[in-house]
Amino acid sequence: MKILIRLPNWLGDGVMLTPIFEILKHYYKDAVFILVGPQGVCDLFTRDERVKKVFVDHTKEAKNRLFATYKFAREIGKCDIAITFTNHFYSAFLLFATRSPIRVGFNGFLRNFLLNCSVKKKKVTHQVLSYAQILEGLGINERVGGLNLIYQKKILQHGSEKRKNIGIAAGAAFGSAKAWLPEYFAQIVEYVIVQGHRVFLFGASQDVVLNQKIIKMVKENAKNQDFSNLFDLSAKTSVSELVDYIASLDLFIGNDSGAGHIAVGCNTPAIILFGPTHPTYCLPWQMKNCIVINKHLSCAPCQKRECPLGHHRCMKDLKPEEVILAIEKQLKKEEFAN
Repeated sequence: MKILIRLPNWLGDGVMLTPIFEILKHYYKDAVFILVGPQGVCDLFTRDERVKKVFVDHTKEAKNRLFATYKFAREIGKCDIAITFTNHFYSAFLLFATRSPIRVGFNGFLRNFLLNCSVKKKKVTHQVLSYAQILEGLGINERVGGLNLIYQKKILQHGSEKRKNIGIAAGAAFGSAKAWLPEYFAQIVEYVIVQGHRVFLFGASQDVVLNQKIIKMVKENAKNQDFSNLFDLSAKTSVSELVDYIASLDLFIGNDSGAGHIAVGCNTPAIILFGPTHPTYCLPWQMKNCIVINKHLSCAPCQKRECPLGHHRCMKDLKPEEVILAIEKQLKKEEFAN
């Protein structure tokens, strides 16, 4: 049996799909999976032995997206079951054009005639549970487990028992509204370096300038400090390598972003900074070693890419001192556990 899955478009959403992928693997024990989606999201799943083939979707870049999607579907070919976890017309059309006999996804958005097992979306408390609803179209109603990422830990030197490896991801691909201030991140980097720990800055190509700005501020504020323990890995890792690095950390700090969900998926102690996004629907799923800091302002959650009021207080009012207290708490928990 071949099952086609159109993956979500965002990295964090891809991580939150992993419990649903585990349910599908368990329910269809003899099936192999064909995955379609953005390169980074596909990379989360490529190490799984049940994944037979991956198709990276570039149809959005085409002049005629409908025709490009049709051609892409013919390249993918017919599968026994096709499921889309993205809620737009083109993903449903992709499934239809593969001529797969069972096509599952949420209804609406002119998708009903393309999907023969469409599911009405209900209000739920979390994104993972929303994905689980789609399985109702296949008659599947199993308990949803935790996040599940396959990784290979990096060997990160500590130098001493007290020195920790701490990762920071200051970027937010969704938009500036989710991003904590660069000067605040610089204060955190400086604090961690002064404590004698190692810092790894993560990010995609669009975060290179941001991370360089943070490093510049840190070096200007702590001129006599040794920065040999500060590593800028922005645009230097694939998503698979990013997962491996984050899985190897003693602590991760970042915005509500894909990297934050990866940290929780790897059970890495984490501190996630929330502002404009929904305080429950977008939370890291079943977080055990995670501290979420959120100011819960009256204007939040606005769910906007940029602050519609122009003040960005949901992130500005979240001060570095609060994050430093959370760092101390997380590192003490780890020291006690060891």
